[in-house]
Amino acid sequence: SDMIGSYEAEYTDKETGDVVIREVEVIDLENGYYKENMTSINTFKDYPIELLYNESYQEKHILIVKFISDTIKNTGYVFMYLIENNQIIKEVSLYFNVDLAVEDLKIIDDHFIMTGSMMNTLTGNIDIFVRVNRLDGLLIYDECFGGSNQDIGYQIIETSESYIVGGKTQSNDKDFISNINNDANFIMSLSKDKREIKNVVYNIDNIDYSQFYLKNKSEDTYLCYNTPKNQTMIKRINNLGNITEEYQLPVKSGEVLQDIIISDKIELGYTKDNKVIYYVFSLGEEPTNLEILVDGKPEEYLVM
Repeated sequence: SDMIGSYEAEYTDKETGDVVIREVEVIDLENGYYKENMTSINTFKDYPIELLYNESYQEKHILIVKFISDTIKNTGYVFMYLIENNQIIKEVSLYFNVDLAVEDLKIIDDHFIMTGSMMNTLTGNIDIFVRVNRLDGLLIYDECFGGSNQDIGYQIIETSESYIVGGKTQSNDKDFISNINNDANFIMSLSKDKREIKNVVYNIDNIDYSQFYLKNKSEDTYLCYNTPKNQTMIKRINNLGNITEEYQLPVKSGEVLQDIIISDKIELGYTKDNKVIYYVFSLGEEPTNLEILVDGKPEEYLVM
């Protein structure tokens, strides 16, 4: 990997005010192996390190890293590293003494949005976190949502009016009091300027979250996912969080959903047997007349 090597970053310790130069050596980015040393204080010197997320955008890389302070509770200090031209250009402290999992992170122009799950240290419950930071480190939004049981955010997108999170909840109280099931998939629309849930749509079928995508076009969001019955479902959601259109596409056994492109057409990308397959149909029309591209070449569509 081009990221393997040593990097330095300045860090101001919040407790002491000391300016620290931390050296982070990336041993194996793909598997998340790191070494790190502190040259001013030894707060994190011997802490195990967990790579929570790695995302690239143009020439930039964002790493979300946790320095584990309590190996029993798996809690620690979470930092963001912004790397450009093989140098750390920004290090931002995100969370202290937490156990969290980052499920989705997207870089959008000058900021990033992310969601996942975080252990509530007061209740022991698993809650959804939503965080938005500018790439220069400025915090824009940081909230948690959940109930008395386990709640996880798997995908997040941003529109002009909302943050939209897709996930799964086992709660039916607090933020999910309108959920009438013990285990439900949901799409949640959030206000961008305050902690407000604008709308929640529950029971979005039986979703395989490894093949689950949220994409936005103008003020609409498109939810796309595969079901266990070899079907791809596409749902159009308006800026209030309501489903306004639905499409259903039967797919061949073994095709793994990898991508969705929204323009005046919907393009669904799959992989199967080392081939890249795109199903293309016009927006607003039922997917009956499909254009099929296999490794970029047209092919007749036969459902199997």
